[in-house]
Amino acid sequence: MREAGVKSYVLLFLFIAVSTEILSYFNSITNHVILCVWIFVLVVLVSVVFIVSKLQRSPLSFRGLLPSLGAYQCSERCLLIVLAIVMLITLSVAVVSPPNNWDSLTYHMARVAEWIEHQNISFYPTSITRQNYQMPLAEFAILHLQLLAETDRFANMVQWISFWVSIALVTLIAKELGGSFRTQLISAVIGATIPMAILQSSSTQNDLVTSAFCLSFAYFFLKFIKKANMGDVLFSSASLGLALLTKGTSFIYCSAIGVALTAAYLFQSGTEKKRLTKMGILVFTAALGVVISLPHLSRNYVLYGNFLSNETSLYNNHELSVSGLMSNIIRNGALHLGTPSRQANHITYDLVETILGEELNNPKTTFMDSEFIIPFARHEDDAGNLPHFLLICFAIPFLAVTHLSEKRTVCWYAATIVMAALLYCVVLKWQPWASRLHTPLFMLAAPLIALVMSGLRWLSWKRQLFTVLLLFLYSIPFLVLNASRPLIPFRGYSVLRQNGNEIFRSYSVLTQSRIELYFVNNPKIYPDYSDAVKIMAKERPDEVGLFLDGNDLEYLLWVLAGKNAVKRPPRFRHVGVLNISKTLERAASMPAYVLATKENGSDVIESIKYKTVFESENIRVLKMDEGR
Repeated sequence: MREAGVKSYVLLFLFIAVSTEILSYFNSITNHVILCVWIFVLVVLVSVVFIVSKLQRSPLSFRGLLPSLGAYQCSERCLLIVLAIVMLITLSVAVVSPPNNWDSLTYHMARVAEWIEHQNISFYPTSITRQNYQMPLAEFAILHLQLLAETDRFANMVQWISFWVSIALVTLIAKELGGSFRTQLISAVIGATIPMAILQSSSTQNDLVTSAFCLSFAYFFLKFIKKANMGDVLFSSASLGLALLTKGTSFIYCSAIGVALTAAYLFQSGTEKKRLTKMGILVFTAALGVVISLPHLSRNYVLYGNFLSNETSLYNNHELSVSGLMSNIIRNGALHLGTPSRQANHITYDLVETILGEELNNPKTTFMDSEFIIPFARHEDDAGNLPHFLLICFAIPFLAVTHLSEKRTVCWYAATIVMAALLYCVVLKWQPWASRLHTPLFMLAAPLIALVMSGLRWLSWKRQLFTVLLLFLYSIPFLVLNASRPLIPFRGYSVLRQNGNEIFRSYSVLTQSRIELYFVNNPKIYPDYSDAVKIMAKERPDEVGLFLDGNDLEYLLWVLAGKNAVKRPPRFRHVGVLNISKTLERAASMPAYVLATKENGSDVIESIKYKTVFESENIRVLKMDEGR
């Protein structure tokens, strides 16, 4: 049943990717077309189920699919209850809260709004270049949901569903590596209590979608190594392609998974002819996977002359050296060592600074002007995974003294995690918010931790149970006190002002209005943005220009425009674009109104006489002089 769910997930996203590309070609990404497509799919699937049921002469029944809690021992029931608690709390937060993460508002959700406006997914002129070049699969799924529901209320469900598919895959990998039912349960709780995963499960970021497909790629690859089933090859290829289409870090993680597991496969006994056949199958797997992401990579190449865009140099290391690699390993690991104690964090910082010296903030291996920090937060941008990181550091060396039935395969699997972490540190610069990019690594490590715990004779079942229950207790603040979407009232900035001054008050996703929750991470700009959009909306323009910086919160303007529109909100398009996407500009004239968060700096804007009709600290409303 778990594997059927995973296969359905893979096929669902494969259909979303292919259908989106086809509909985009015909400029048919609209509510009605998407609705018709999914009604057709639903009718076909229901028909197939009933036809198969009739041919097999077995009536449809859902009895017995899930055994009752009475079928499990008390300790096992305890772990299942833990999983249910995590599932229900994260689901509640995901459904009630709107997207409000910084990346969600700058490009994840903003690009979805742009695609709906354009009725296709083609690249367009934008000052926020990530809206074009970043891999788009998670946003494709959000696009379909948003068109079907005509709201973004279900946008967070893409990550939430991926969270639970990832946990199912963690248990399946544990099973494939010889883990017992109890070991699989332990691995599930380890995966479900990763703080960063919990925080992201109610957001529209894409690291959990990436995790799901990386895990799926590893799982079906492991199955193929053991059983040589071509069906597993196809699902492994599809998972690889979908992972690559979701996020750039997948190229790193899937490369490590592919290389390590390929080595394990090729080192199996067999004749030279069999080895050549194996190589052919593996090449086919990789090639088929790349084909899935080829349309988006081609769009990048046409615009940027590079399959991953010309902005990859911002993220890639500019120095390949032993000292640079060691610096990245230590600093990336240190992101997960933050504690609630500032004194403890200060001691850790001093220790890292002493070890690294001048390498601490080396600009050749550090993203832009970032400075090294030891963060501790309940926010999906920079939360660490302290207990899970310590367990990984425990599991890898102790693997040598474990007693496991599939120890050789487990060692190869452990090698994939180590290789993926090393390759990440070789390729990418250190970033203060990189802990979220590590999420697939922690998910991949969950079954390894569970297997090592089960293979140590001195670590009894009670001790294993006690360990994972401690993980659950550690995860509770991340479940209910998410800094962006707290379930329990949390004292923080109010998005309202009184007499021009900000006030503090408690807020929760259960008590705060939805429009205020969009601005929880950016409360200072809410009054200015709201006033600006209201003033512009009174004029009811058909089109409004957006004169933005490369990291502005564009989606908030779409939300406010929709809220304040009398009938249909105005069309938005970026103006004064200075990057290469300006070559995609088709409109000959400038819009009568412009919402500007950017200071003067574009010849296009400065060459046309606009008058300022509203100005605040965070945004301006410009209106074209009627005489021009």
